[in-house]
Amino acid sequence: MKETKIILVTGFLGSGKTTVVNYLLHALINQNQTNQQPVTAGVIVNEFGQVSIDAPWLKQKGYRITELNNGSIFCQCLSHTFVSCLAESVDLDLDFLLVEGSGLSDPANMETLIDQLKTQTNHPFSYLGAICVVDAKYISRLSQSLETINRQILAASLIVINKADLVDAEQLKRVQSTIRKRNPLARTLTVSHGQVNPDQLAQLRRSRLARNLPSLNTPSSRPATYLMQINDVINEERLLQFVRQLQGDVARIKGLVRLKDGSVRVDVIGQEISLDPVSFSPEQSQIVIIEKPEQDHSQIIKQLAAQLFGQDATFI
Repeated sequence: MKETKIILVTGFLGSGKTTVVNYLLHALINQNQTNQQPVTAGVIVNEFGQVSIDAPWLKQKGYRITELNNGSIFCQCLSHTFVSCLAESVDLDLDFLLVEGSGLSDPANMETLIDQLKTQTNHPFSYLGAICVVDAKYISRLSQSLETINRQILAASLIVINKADLVDAEQLKRVQSTIRKRNPLARTLTVSHGQVNPDQLAQLRRSRLARNLPSLNTPSSRPATYLMQINDVINEERLLQFVRQLQGDVARIKGLVRLKDGSVRVDVIGQEISLDPVSFSPEQSQIVIIEKPEQDHSQIIKQLAAQLFGQDATFI
């Protein structure tokens, strides 16, 4: 039996976790195919919302994906299910199992969950450690106000500073300084577009700064999330009007949307809006909106949706 190598990938909303996971898997599989040594890999994707926007995008690339939605895998509401899911995946005799935590996850209890996994499988596995993906443009501001980000940084032995192409040299130095102060033992890697060389995985280890603490993810601290579904094709200008009016008030907007000229993956974080074409068409448009902590814009969101999309926009 193979030893399944488990890697946790964390990072705040919009930092580029899914892009890093996709790049790593693609590179691992291609690298080993060249050496005629096929690699098997799986991904567990976790989202606070009721559906995962990233999982369908990864599935269409041919990866084995398991979704755990509607909460954090580190919260008591999902932790037992998460450990069972880990055990089922390890039993598939995979080479690599990547776990993509939700953007607001606090992995402080990951070691406890790994200990629980030992009681649920006889298959050999090793937990290599955690990669934390940070957004070079926003990390300095966010880490001052969100303790979950600091816990993600402390739990990691490799910190990937992503989107380096969006900042200048001085800001990049400030980001590196911020990270060193919070975790001086971690290795840092500066990249653009999530391009992490899989050779970096050999340097992973369990963080010596991570404390086995209760996770900050609890049912009471869970952010409000809304799932908007639309059956009809959406007008692109109305879609952009919708996200532009909300982007300053909410933490994240992302979705898979059917437009007249094809489907796109919508991603909104801060002042950045991206509409990236996808090669498949979902049965309906689904947009997830995640509120900022202790905020409630539910009525504004629903009124704006009704104004722009009419009765075809429904919320779950």
